[in-house]
Amino acid sequence: MARIATNLAQAQLAELVQRASRGETIVITESGKAMAELIPADDATQRALSEEQVLTTLRGIRSRTKLAPGEKLADLIHEGRKH
Repeated sequence: MARIATNLAQAQLAELVQRASRGETIVITESGKAMAELIPADDATQRALSEEQVLTTLRGIRSRTKLAPGEKLADLIHEGRKH
């Protein structure tokens, strides 16, 4: 894990982003104190999507989705598994 001061991080942002995209974690410091972390996008995405956020999103989608007359959810699930 690399540590870099904010003023240097600002000047080297493109390079730091490339390093993070390759899996390195960069800690950005100010006066020696950790202020932020630059991490690979996959890790950031996983951290941001908490279980509750996922459930809330799915509930929103479900509330906007209507089945056609005679259509069954189980049939749609089965059809989706074929592909």
